This record gives sequence, structure tokens and C-alpha cells, in this order.
Amino acid sequence: MTLIGLGIFILRLLNGDSQLRTRRFALALTALLFTQPLLLSSFAEAGKMDIKTHTLVIDKLEKVLKDSPKKTEHNFSLILRVADLYSERARLRSIKEGDQDCKDACLGSNKDRRKAINHYRSLLTHVDGEIGATIIMQAAHLHQMLGEVNEAKRLYQGVLKEKSKRSSQIIGQAYAGLAGIQFMQSDFKQALKNYESALKQKDTQKKGFLVYRKAWCLLNTGKTTAAIRSLRGLLSNQNLLDVTDGDNFKTNKSFREDVSRDYASFLARKNLKQSDIDSLAELSPKSVFEQNLFYLGTEAERVGQHTAALMVWDRYLENKEISYIQRLEIQTRTSKILFDLNRKKKSLTAYKAALQMWKKNGCKDEVDCEGIYLKLRNFPIVWNKLEKKKPSSLVHASYLAFLDTFPKDFEMMNWAAQISRKQKKYLQSAKDYRAAGVIAKGFRKSKDEEKAKKASRIYDGALLAEIEMAEIAGNAHAKRSAYNYFLVEKPKGKKSDEIRYQLATLDYEEKKYQKAAFQFQKLAKNSLLDASVKIQAADLALDALAILKDHSRIESWGLEFASMFKAKAKTYKQIARKASINLVALGLNKNSSNSQLREMLKKLNSFKVSVLHKDEKLAYWKNRLLIAERLKDIKEIKRSSSGLLSLKDLSPKEKMWAQSLKVFSHEMLFEFKTAYDLAKKTKFPKLSQQQTTLKLAVLADLAGKTSEANAYYKTFIKKTRSYRQANTIRAQLIAKSRAPWKLINQDINKLSRTPDILAKVALESFGRFTNYTHAENVLRYRKVLKYPEGKTLRRFVFLKDYWKFDKRIRAHRISQRSNSRLQSDLKKRIALMAESETWASQATKSADWTLQLITLNRLQKEKKRFYNHLMRLRPPRGLSRAQRAEYKTLLAQQAKPYLDSSTAIALKVVEFWKNSKALDSLEQDYNKANHSVRSLVRDELVALRIRAPRTPKARINEILQNRPKDPRLKEIRQAYSQVKSQPFAIRPLKKLIDLEERRDQNPTMVAYLEQRKSDLKEVK
Repeated sequence: MTLIGLGIFILRLLNGDSQLRTRRFALALTALLFTQPLLLSSFAEAGKMDIKTHTLVIDKLEKVLKDSPKKTEHNFSLILRVADLYSERARLRSIKEGDQDCKDACLGSNKDRRKAINHYRSLLTHVDGEIGATIIMQAAHLHQMLGEVNEAKRLYQGVLKEKSKRSSQIIGQAYAGLAGIQFMQSDFKQALKNYESALKQKDTQKKGFLVYRKAWCLLNTGKTTAAIRSLRGLLSNQNLLDVTDGDNFKTNKSFREDVSRDYASFLARKNLKQSDIDSLAELSPKSVFEQNLFYLGTEAERVGQHTAALMVWDRYLENKEISYIQRLEIQTRTSKILFDLNRKKKSLTAYKAALQMWKKNGCKDEVDCEGIYLKLRNFPIVWNKLEKKKPSSLVHASYLAFLDTFPKDFEMMNWAAQISRKQKKYLQSAKDYRAAGVIAKGFRKSKDEEKAKKASRIYDGALLAEIEMAEIAGNAHAKRSAYNYFLVEKPKGKKSDEIRYQLATLDYEEKKYQKAAFQFQKLAKNSLLDASVKIQAADLALDALAILKDHSRIESWGLEFASMFKAKAKTYKQIARKASINLVALGLNKNSSNSQLREMLKKLNSFKVSVLHKDEKLAYWKNRLLIAERLKDIKEIKRSSSGLLSLKDLSPKEKMWAQSLKVFSHEMLFEFKTAYDLAKKTKFPKLSQQQTTLKLAVLADLAGKTSEANAYYKTFIKKTRSYRQANTIRAQLIAKSRAPWKLINQDINKLSRTPDILAKVALESFGRFTNYTHAENVLRYRKVLKYPEGKTLRRFVFLKDYWKFDKRIRAHRISQRSNSRLQSDLKKRIALMAESETWASQATKSADWTLQLITLNRLQKEKKRFYNHLMRLRPPRGLSRAQRAEYKTLLAQQAKPYLDSSTAIALKVVEFWKNSKALDSLEQDYNKANHSVRSLVRDELVALRIRAPRTPKARINEILQNRPKDPRLKEIRQAYSQVKSQPFAIRPLKKLIDLEERRDQNPTMVAYLEQRKSDLKEVK
């Protein structure tokens, strides 16, 4: 019965009732077991099924097994069948696991083996004889597959203890199984005994494999001759090479090929003779003879049988059908074998022949060619290592032969150069190093990182080595060529400068003095060179200039060298110093660029002031100060002005000029106290008396000397003819005062001449000290209302009175307790609405968006409320139904205009809310306002938010939440530091002004910074 037939039979049985199904299935299994050999036949059948079919059958059988009676013959047969199926499914899964390269038996092969073992073990107490022994053998095999070697051994040994009860086949399998474990554990001596015991059993299966394993045991125990004899006998015995398939026999081709290949390996262990090669040819299958012969040759090489290897390769080359790649391989190997036999000339000839083959025909097989290439490349390398101390001409010839075929191998070229060097052929070595460097240069950016590193290393080394070889050779042409090539390749670095020194020396020796002088001058200033080399270069530079009689350069270079080399300074410092000062004076003209001015300053910095003469010091500091003033270098102005003022006998004009610039430097660096103290002693040549007074006032104010500052301010206000300047100062004094309204009222008529200043100072004062009376007094001057601050102030005053009215109209109620009370309330409400319209009209005239929104919003709501009141009035008593209806109609007619008006105003309010620019303006006012005014604007925004629809309300919330934060002290300090470092830059100054305005603590500083920004813009 086939497994397919069995499966159909099972499915039919499973469709019946459970008892019948169980009994019939057991009978079917019994029939199956008696009609086919135990275990082996079941595996043969199972092999025809795939994993899925195995799983289906196992599941069905396990279910039947669960329902079947325990401890019956039929039940045991069923268990045995299930165990066999698990075992076979484990084998199939294991194959698939290998294909998928998954670890830890990921498809469950080990679990299946474990289940199979459990089923087999459950039968051992119920079955005996050959079936029991067969089960034990199968279980041992599964334990072995699970890596449980000791358990497998125990089972095999258990079978062997009862040899008298077991068949020859079982005993043979037990010996073979035990020997297999010992073989894997490298216990070859014990394995050999058990393989021999297994082979003695008449019915032992697969004896050819056991003979094969026995041969390996003999080899591994040192019995090489016996091992060779064993394999030769195996290859000569067709019966051992055949495998049984029922009544048919067939040759295991793969097994025979493996044995023949191992036979070649065994032969290489002995002294090979021609008869051994003939024996291999006779016993190897034709399909693998060529491979076996090649393998024998490589093994002979590996174990050092060089003559035998040559004999094998001669036999191999007799085959005219071998490929070009194989012939190239053999030619390469032959050159190596001849070298090992110390036949070096013949070896080199064979090596060149192999290279010529490659050069002529190429090599396209990636794998084989890579191996051959490595052998060809290693040939001269190994030879060179053997003759390391004194390489022969043959070694060099081998490198040249390789490079003739592979000209891009920079490493081999480099080694060839090293050999020329050892042979003291220095000019040749220099040429070889140049070639190595040129080749290596092209591989420095190779994608192969290791190759790129090696190329860079050889490239760098070759450049230096070429120079060394040229210098040792003493050839001027070779040296110049090497020097110039190095500088082309590496123009920067300390070594490059050393090379330039050598080139300059060559120029000097060849009387090219001007070229040499400039080269030496550059080298003298080179910080990478050693001090002694730089001094020597400076001396040679001056020597060359002396020969050329170039005195102007001697003076300038002498000054440079004096500052660079103290040991040589006394020789030429005095002449160079005087010439330099005169050159600076000549260079101070209008056409001098900033870079030229900086260069002049750099020259002056090279002098030591203490050694200058009196007239030199005056010229020195004046030139420095002139340069610093032109460059706008504040620190240098500060330094140079101090230096000039330190001199005695300055003219009044010179002294006034130096003092004014020193004040300027301290002022630009925010050193106001020092600037103020100096300014009091200074007459500023470019300022009038009034401007000087104002400058002193500002400096005193910024220096914290309030009383002195106020005195200067008052003096300036009295003397200036400019109302704007005077009022600007008044505004600053008001901003700092604790009683600002008093000062405003005191000078309000004068302040009104500059309404923009009055509007701003009034709004700021209102924010600090809210006083509506004083604010209304300022608003009497109508020109104030032209400016945003005046409009904002008017809005605050307007809203103060309006909120009172708003509260009054919202609180009014209409009562119907009596006709007289009703009439009185209606008249009062109408009067309030008229007053509301008046407020709205005033707001409209002001063109103030906020006021219009607030007043119109209230007017709209009151008209709507009045309409609702009217519509809810009860009719008078005593009216008939018709009269009441007529009353309602008349009342509706009277009320409708209020509803229409409310609707129209509501539409207008909606249009107002759509004006996003108005909210933008409010946000700008809110962000720019100082602390006190900002709180008033905030109240205004809150009032608008209460009346706003959803979208504007969200915008107002965003404005309120994102109010400007006060700047941090660290941020302000950083801004001051940046302005100090860039005193003439506009952008840092703007940032500082913004921070000071937001801080709102020092209006004088803000005014000063604004003036400073204005002055900078004028200069630019």
C-alpha cells in the first residue's frame, strides 16, 4: 500500500464512527507493517511525501492514537508509524533549514526528533527482538543528530552487549554507528577497531563507506601505506562502490569521485613515483582525473615534493584539451618550483614566460586570474626577501619583468627602486622612485581605502627618496629636478620650505642673486623652519642684495630681520628705523588704502619706543594717531593719543587734537567717567561752545554725575537758539524726573513748539503718573493730535469719561409698574441712546479705530435692547382684543427703526473688525510702548477682546500673550560688548538701542545711542 493509498484509506475511516474508525485504522497499520520491512520501508514511503503531507498524516495519526486503546499490539504499531513519520519530517525540515541557513533548527527539526525519540522509547518496554533493536538503533541515530553523543553511544553499546540476540545487520550497524561517533571525536584508533568489527559482519550495509572511513583512520594514526592500500582496494572493488536499490545495483558516482580525490591526497603523503601517477589515472573516473591530477600536483607542492610536482605538471600538460588559464597556472607554479629547487636562472625564464603569456593573451576569469596574479606578484617579493641584504641582478630583473606586464603596480615599482638603492645605483634609484611616486599618485583617491592609504604612503616616501638619491649621487641636474618635482607635488609644509632653501642655495651658487635673495627672504620669515636656518637665510638674502647694491630693500628687509632676530638687530636697526618712519610719513596720503595703512601701522609696531630719539617719538606717535584715525581703530586711537600726550613740549594745537581723540576713544568704548573727566579739560576744535556744553552734559549724565549734568543741560537750554534741541533736552529731564507733570506744565508753551516731543513726553508721563487733568491740558494744543502719541493720549482721556457713561446706560432699566413710570423710563432711555450716538459721533470724528469700535458696539447693543424692551411691553388695560392687536402693530412699527439701526450698526462693526491693519497698529503700539504706557494699552486690548468676535479675539489674545519680554542683563552686556568690538557698525548699535528702549531705564543712553547712530550714518 502506498502512502497516498494509505491517506485515502485513513480519510475514509475517519468519516465513520469513532470506535469503528479506531479498530479499522489499527488493522490497516498492522497490515502495512507486515507487508513492508520495519522502519526502512516506512522511510522509503515517507520520502515520497513533502513536509506538508507529513504534517497532515501525523496530525491524523496522533488523533487516532489519542482515541485508540492503550497497550495493544495495534496501538504499538501505530506509535511506531508516528515515530517514523516524525523522524522523516525532521530530516526534511533539517534539509530545508540548511537551505535557508537558519540557526537553532528554526523550522523545528530538533523538536520532531525529540518527539520521535519519545515515541520510540515508549515502545521499548513492549517490543523486543529485531524490531526492538531496530528501534534502539533509530533512537541512537536521532540522539546523535541532536548532539547527544553519550546517549547515542549508550544505545549502540547496549545493542552490542546482546550480540547473541541480534542479527548480523543490526550488529554491523551498531559498530558502524559507534565508530562514526568516535571518528567525529577524532578517536581514530578506537574508531578503526569498530569499523573493522562492522566490516566483519556479513550483512553490514554500505561497506564501501566503512572501508573509506577505515582508510582515513589508518591515515590519521600514521599508517599511510595501509591507508593508500585500503583506498586503492576500495576503488578497485566494484561491489564496494555499488549501492543497493532493491534488487538492482548502481554505481555511486559521487562517492567514487570523492574516494579518488582522497586517493590523490593520500598519494601526496608518500614519495611520489611515476607508477603512483599511473595508478591515479587508472583508478580515477575520467570526469575527475584532471582535477585529481591537479590536486595531486598542488599537494606535492604543499608537502615539499618539488621534483614530483614537476613530474605531475609535465603529465598534466600532456593533455591538449586543458584551457589557457590552466596552462598559465601551471607555468606560474613551475617557475616557483624551479626557484625552490634553487634553479634560479631557469626559474626566472619560466617566470618571464608566464608573464608574457598573460601580457599577450590577458586573463579574464576573475577568480582564477586573481590567484595566478598573486602568485606572479609574490614571486619577486619572496626572492627579494631571501636576498634582502645583497639583492642580485636577477631579483631586479624579476621586478622589471613583472612591471613590464603590470606597469601600474606602484608598490612593486617602489621595491624595485629600493633594490637599485641597495645596489648603489643612485641615479637609477632616483628615476625608479620618481616612477613609483607617479604611479602611486593616481591611486591616492582609490575607493579601496587600504590601497589609497598605501599609495599615499609610497607617494610621500618616493618624493623624499628621490631627493635623497639625487643628493647622494651629487648630480646638480638631478637635484634640481627632484627639488622642483617635490615642490610641484607638495608646495606647502616645513619640508617644502627646506627644499626651497636647497633650491635657493643652488641659485646662489650659480650666481642668480636676485632670485636667491627673494627666496632667502621668504625662508627667513617662515615660521616652520628652525631658527638657525632662518638666520642663515636672512644673512644670505642680505649678502645677495649687497652684491646687487639694492639699498632700499636692504633697509626694509633689515627692519624685518631686526624685529625677527634679536641677535642681529644692532647691526642695521638704526638705519632701518629712520627709513621706515620716513616711508610712513610719505605714505600718509589720501590715496592710501586701509590695507596700506594697516601695513604702515604694522611697521611702526615693530619699533621699540624707548630707544627712539625725541623727534622720532613725536613723528612716531603722530603717524600712529593719523593712521588710527584714518582706520577708525578705537583702541589704537586710545593708545596713540595717550602716547602723544605723554610727550612734553607739544604745541597747543597738537595737544587739543590728541585730547579730543582720546575723549572720543573712551566715549566709543562706553568709558563715560574717564571721557567726562578728560572732556572737562579739553577744547574740542570741531565743536561750538554750545555743542561742547551739551557734550559735557551728556557725558556727565552717562557717567552718573546727575547734578553736574543738569547744570550743563540748563546752560545749554538757555544758550541754544534751537527750540527742538532745547525741547529734546527738556524731554530727557522730564523723563528722568519724579514729578514730570510739574516740569511739563512749567514749560508747556515752549514744548508746544515741538508738538511731537510734547506728545511723546506727555504720553510717557501719563503712563508713569496717570493724571487726566494734566493730560487734557496737553490736548488743548491741537497739533499734538497729529502724532500717534497724542492720539493715544486722547483715546485714554476719552475712554475715562466714556466708561462712566457706558456703566450708566448699561445699568438703566425700563419699568411698567405704572404708565407714568413707563413714560419716564422710555424718555430717559431715548435720551441715553442719543447721548450714546453723540459719543459714537465724536469717536467717528476722531478717526480712532478703537474708540469707534467701542462706542458703536455699545450703541448697537442698546438699540437692540431698546427694541426688545418695546416688543415686550404689555398693552394697557381695558382694550378689546382688536384694540390690543392694533396696539401691538403700532408698537412694532415704532420699534422697527431701532432694530434696523441696530442691524446697520452691527454690519458696520463687522467691517471694523475686518480691518486687520488697525490691530497690527495696536500690536505695534503695545510692543513699542514703555512699561507704564503698555499697561494702559493692555487695558484697551482687554476691553476690545470682550467685544470682539472669535477671530479678532484670538488675535488679541495672541498679542497679549506675546508681549515683549524685558531683555536679560546678559543679553544687554553682550550687546555692549559687540558694539565695543565693532564701534562703527550700524547693526550692533541698532540692536543695543532696541534693548535699551525695551529696558526703559536710561532715556539719556537711548538718546545718546540714537545720536551716535545718526552720526555714523552721516559719516558713511
